[in-house]
Amino acid sequence: MTRLLSCILAAVFLTSLAARPAFAIHLDSPSARGGPPTSTITEARIVLSDLDARLSPYQATARYDALGEGVAYVVVGTDRYDPLFREAATAAASIRQLRYAVDLFGDQALALSSPGDALFLRDLTDWGIEAAPALVASLGGLLDTAQGVRPSWRDLGRAPAILRGASQTVDNLNTAQREARGLVTALQGLGSSVAASLQATNFQALLSGFTPGDVTGWAARYVTNLETQPLTTSLDAAYDTEVLRADAVTAPSQPLAQQPRTPSGAFLLAPGVYEYDARSYCLRAGTHGESRGRGYLPAALTGARASVIEEVLRGAARHPEVPQQHVQLLLWAIIAQTDFDAMPTRLQQTARMLLAPSDLLALQGGPLSLIGSDRLEAFGAQVNQQLASLSGPMQRAFQAEAGIRDLLAGSQSPGSGFNEVGITEAGFEAFERLAVPAGVAPPDANAPDVDYGAWVWHPGGYYLSYRPRGYSRTNVRIYVPGGASANGVGGGASRGPSAIEPFPVTQTIYDPASTVAVPANRNAQRLGTQPPSPGEEPPAPISEPIAQVADDRCEDGGGGMQVDYDRTNRSTYHRYPTPGTTIRTRMCEAGSPNCNRSSVYQVMLSNTHHIAPPEDPDTEGVPVTDCMVVDVELTIPRTSIPAGILTGFIDQVTTVVDTTNYAIRNYTRENHALHPGVVQRRVVEDRTGVWIETNGEGNGIAPRTNEDLAPSVWAGVDAVLQRGFDTFDFDAR
Repeated sequence: MTRLLSCILAAVFLTSLAARPAFAIHLDSPSARGGPPTSTITEARIVLSDLDARLSPYQATARYDALGEGVAYVVVGTDRYDPLFREAATAAASIRQLRYAVDLFGDQALALSSPGDALFLRDLTDWGIEAAPALVASLGGLLDTAQGVRPSWRDLGRAPAILRGASQTVDNLNTAQREARGLVTALQGLGSSVAASLQATNFQALLSGFTPGDVTGWAARYVTNLETQPLTTSLDAAYDTEVLRADAVTAPSQPLAQQPRTPSGAFLLAPGVYEYDARSYCLRAGTHGESRGRGYLPAALTGARASVIEEVLRGAARHPEVPQQHVQLLLWAIIAQTDFDAMPTRLQQTARMLLAPSDLLALQGGPLSLIGSDRLEAFGAQVNQQLASLSGPMQRAFQAEAGIRDLLAGSQSPGSGFNEVGITEAGFEAFERLAVPAGVAPPDANAPDVDYGAWVWHPGGYYLSYRPRGYSRTNVRIYVPGGASANGVGGGASRGPSAIEPFPVTQTIYDPASTVAVPANRNAQRLGTQPPSPGEEPPAPISEPIAQVADDRCEDGGGGMQVDYDRTNRSTYHRYPTPGTTIRTRMCEAGSPNCNRSSVYQVMLSNTHHIAPPEDPDTEGVPVTDCMVVDVELTIPRTSIPAGILTGFIDQVTTVVDTTNYAIRNYTRENHALHPGVVQRRVVEDRTGVWIETNGEGNGIAPRTNEDLAPSVWAGVDAVLQRGFDTFDFDAR
């Protein structure tokens, strides 16, 4: 009787289980009486390396691994169910990974520019094209089997785990069936694209015989194989067939920004001289920002990321609202081979603004993404061993790039300098200290004899002259000789600094973004130059540098005039206008009475109130004379300077009159709180009228405050000069 009763109860229990929906039992759900779970359910996971050994190196790399922590399945502990659950999970994981790759790359495989993407797609398609048909075909049978799973009376103790495993398996397989639609055909298309891309590039030779997880092998390629380097432009590749002295071309220049452009943003230039003041960027981390006594030569952008760097420079011109610091950080991240997914969110936003989707793809899956987080330390040690075979400058460059990657990796942590707007001044300076060592570049005994500002012939049909100021601003001049046969158009006249013909013989294409300014001194910075922004009102060309050595004639032995500044020390150095801005005021419109440089300059020299903020605005002021000492007003709030620092200063400047350039320069004396420094006020003229342009630089306290307040301070002085010009009696003079 007891045995019969037990059988009846077991039958009733199994009937009730069969009548319940398959999804009614939940993991860790308490019993109806509120007690603990009736059994413990164990799970295992299928990860990328379980699918195929060739995919192991890409596991846990966000760009390539679609499985993350893996596809879960229940382990019951019996061969009756476990093989089914594992096989179904493996099939579902395989389909998920293949669908992810097809959706991510699609037709982009034809434009592969990343060794990381090339390796991944080669290995994935080699496995996937063979495995996918059988995987897709197996889904229906696995799903039917999973839906028919019911625990037997022998498995009553495992019933919750069995039903949970069946439910989970059905969910995974339903998702896999949706993802499998059209997958085999799409995967075959992707495989064909990958094969064509590998055949059309040098990746086959680069990847031949290389295992992605081989830390030693990849470290050697990273250090010594130029094909993997983002930018390879060097002095050896610079154009140097014809170099002219800086003063060889004396014809007046025209603003480059006002010349016609091609659809890509390059300039169409007739014979003549053109000039613009460019935002420029450090393209070689670990080298000094300034080189004294040596010039720069043009060279083509070359390297694995050359086209992307070029597009960043063009994009920055299209979006002048993007701060120069953000553009520079993006370039440093690219040069340091930082994977796009590892960049700070704000930097990713900058990249999306400046670059096309195909360029963004090239930034993903970079070579270093193949190393894996668990092997980075070993990789670093191998790189350090490889660096021992390189020159000092190359070692410093690789070490600076490693430091940049470390800073970017910590960018999401508090105190990193990044915020929702961008990066703080202190945060940027941390990167700058790594990328641009303080001080002037040490001499290069093997540097070619190229003067600062020298004119260098470019095979595009023109001469280029670079005059950098630090690394972030560069004056660029372009000379197109009359009759130059650039780009296969026109021709007939010999090139050289002869008189420029008064009418266009041909048009030459000049693209600032495609050329790097390479220093003759190998210890100094390679510079990329940003083209002028469309519609930008260019500042008139300025004298370079602001301070003139000849001005030292006004030194009276006690004023402390200084004509040379440390432009690499950002803690003290200031320069205005800051990149992307101008400090200039139009005094009169072209064609109006007395609207010429001479008249405006005459008014400026008529009163010291026209050249600097006066110590006492209620005074009349006196005419400006060469080498005079002028009392001026401190131009930054005293509250922005620590108490006690300003004690004893009377704030005087020595004024130099430069009639040749319609300019004056105010040099601070030792009794000036912002000493040492210089401000130049110059009268310039263009087709719209006559302008006053103000530039300043120096070393001293509160450099950022000085830069920030300069536009408003000098706008006030310009307003005084404007009133003086409007009321000036030219007939009486």
